[in-house]
Amino acid sequence: MLVVDLRAVDFLGAQGIVVLNNACQHAQACHIAFRLIAGKAVQRMLQALGMVKNFEFCDNIDYT
Repeated sequence: MLVVDLRAVDFLGAQGIVVLNNACQHAQACHIAFRLIAGKAVQRMLQALGMVKNFEFCDNIDYT
């Protein structure tokens, strides 16, 4: 499982979203679970772009 911790991120621009999306797709292709730990700013941006449904979220790094 790959968990990306974005809690300290205040702004997520277009390039960051592309990187997250590509990493998620690559992980899925390799049968690796991909999760985000995201604060409100990141979740708000993904929601505004209609991309929040593309990601799975968890609350902490100890996701098991």
